[in-house]
Amino acid sequence: LDRYIENVFIAALSAPEIKRHPDYRKENKLIITGGDRSDVITACLEEGTSAIILTNNIVPSANILAQANEKNIPLISLRPDTYTVSKLIENIQPVILPDEREKLHEIEKEAREHLDIQAILD
Repeated sequence: LDRYIENVFIAALSAPEIKRHPDYRKENKLIITGGDRSDVITACLEEGTSAIILTNNIVPSANILAQANEKNIPLISLRPDTYTVSKLIENIQPVILPDEREKLHEIEKEAREHLDIQAILD
C-alpha cells in the first residue's frame, strides 16, 4: 500500500446514498465497509479511493477482486467488525517519511509562518 490516505470514510449507507455524501467526494480516502457489501465496494472502486478495508473477514467475489486489481485499489480484509476497525484506524499515528519532500516543505513553511523559533529557543 503506497497510496496517500488523507480521509477515512465509513461506508455504512447504501451505494446511492454513499455517492451523494459530501465526505465521499474527498480525495485520497480510505473506505471501511463490510466485506459482504458488494454494491458499496463496487461503488467505491473509483478515483479518489486509496484503499478499501473489508470487515468481518468476508472476501468479495472474484469479479470485485478483479475490478480492484485492475484499478490498483488495495482491498484489505480484516476479521473485526466495522466499528472496531474504525476505532483502530482512528488511533493510527500519521507518519511523514523523509522522501515526502512536499509534505516536509509544507510543514517547514507553516512553522516559519506560525512559530516564534527564537522564543522557543530562549
